[in-house]
Amino acid sequence: MRRELGTFETALTLSDAFAPLNVVVVLRLAEGPPPEALRRALDALQARHPLLRVRIEASGRGYCYEQRQVPAIPLRREEREADGAWIPEAEAELGRRLDAATGPLVRCTYLCPAGGGRCEILLTFHHAIMDAASAVNLCRELLAACANPGCAEPKPPVDAGGPLPLMPAADDMLPPAWQGFARRRRIGRFLLGLLGEEAVDRWRAKGRWHAPADPAARNRILSFQLSEDETSALVKYSRRRRLTLHSVFDAALLLAMARQLYPGESLPLRHLVFASLRPYLRPPIADNHLGSYFAMLRFTTPVGPESELFGLAGAINAQVHAAAKRGAKYAFSLTSAAAMRGLLRLGSQRMAATALSYTGAVRFDEAGPYPVLGLHAFVSNFHLGPESAAQVRLFAGRLWWDIVYLDADLDPPAARRLADEIRTLLSTEGET
Repeated sequence: MRRELGTFETALTLSDAFAPLNVVVVLRLAEGPPPEALRRALDALQARHPLLRVRIEASGRGYCYEQRQVPAIPLRREEREADGAWIPEAEAELGRRLDAATGPLVRCTYLCPAGGGRCEILLTFHHAIMDAASAVNLCRELLAACANPGCAEPKPPVDAGGPLPLMPAADDMLPPAWQGFARRRRIGRFLLGLLGEEAVDRWRAKGRWHAPADPAARNRILSFQLSEDETSALVKYSRRRRLTLHSVFDAALLLAMARQLYPGESLPLRHLVFASLRPYLRPPIADNHLGSYFAMLRFTTPVGPESELFGLAGAINAQVHAAAKRGAKYAFSLTSAAAMRGLLRLGSQRMAATALSYTGAVRFDEAGPYPVLGLHAFVSNFHLGPESAAQVRLFAGRLWWDIVYLDADLDPPAARRLADEIRTLLSTEGET
C-alpha cells in the first residue's frame, strides 16, 4: 500500500533529511512491564497502526509512504541506573535519525532496573507520522497492551476494532473552501500578505534580531512543573481575562526568552504556534489514528522591557483569533513544504525566537498495573530552528513544561534561568 505524503508531511520529511526531526515521548512509570510484555505490545500496536509499518520513499518531486518490507519496531533495553538517566537518553534520541528509507518510523528504548521498580519507556517517532494527540493515545494503547498478557487486542479505553486504515493526508480533507480553484486563490492571497508582513518585520527589526545559526549546535532538554495551586490559580485567572492558556504560555516563553537573550531591547520577535487540524478536517480525524494533523502558524509580536505577561498574551490572543478567521492554519499547512525548501536553501535564517505547543489535559488509567508518574514530550530542534521550543500539558493537576534548546544559544545555567523566569511569570501573575 502506498500513499503520497501531504504538504505538511513533506515539509517535516524535508526538515528531517536536513537534520533529524524526531518526536521523543518519555513515559515514567512507578512499575514497568516485563520486557517480553513490552515487546509483544509493540508488535500488537505495529499490527494495528499502518503508519508504524511504513517507510518513506522518494516519488517524483515528493515522497510517499510504502508498506513493503518494513521490519519490527526496534526495542533496546538498558539498565536504569538513576532517576535522571532518561534525560541524556532523550537528548541522544533527539539527534539520532530514524532510517526513513527502511522504516519503521519509530523505535523504543526501555530503561528498567534488573529487579523491577521505577522505569522509563522512550518512544522515538519520525515527526511525519506523529502529533501530540496521537502520541498520547498511542501511549495509552501501549500500556493497555502491556497489561494484556496475550496482547492480541488492547484493552479499553483503546478501541478494539482491529487494524486501522491508512488515513489520507490533511490536504485531501480540508473544508470545501480550501479545495480546488478556491484553494489556489486563497493561497495566492495568503502568500502576498505574508510577503508584506515579512518586509514590515524586517524593517522593524532593522537587523537587531539576528540569532546565530551554528550547524554544530546540539539539542538539550529541560523540564519543570508548576504546583497544583499555581496551576489552578493561573487557569482561573486566564479564564477571567478571557485568554487561552496557549496564548498565555506562548507569551511567557517569548517574554522569558527576550529577557534572557535581549535584555533591555524592544524587538518584534517571531514565534511559532501549533494548532491541531483534526477537528476541522472532513471528516474529523480521531486521536486513535496516527499522523501529523496539525499546522505551524507564524506570528511576529513586539516585546520590550515594558511588556508584561497578560498584556502580551492579549496581543497574541488577538493575532491568533484574527488568523483563525482568515483560515491561516490551512494556508500555513498548504504552503509549508515550499517554505521549508526556502528556509533550507537560504541556510542562515532562523525560523523564530520561540515555538510552543499546548496539548491540553492528559489522563491515564490510574487503576492500571503500570501507574504513570510523568509524561514528557520533546521535538528535535536544529540550527535553523527556534531559539527555544516548548511542549506544555496539564497532567495530574500540574502544568508540565518540556523545553528543547540548543547549546549554541543557551548554556545549562542560562536555560535554568529561562525556566525560572517562566515559572515566576506564571506563578506571580496567576496570583494577582
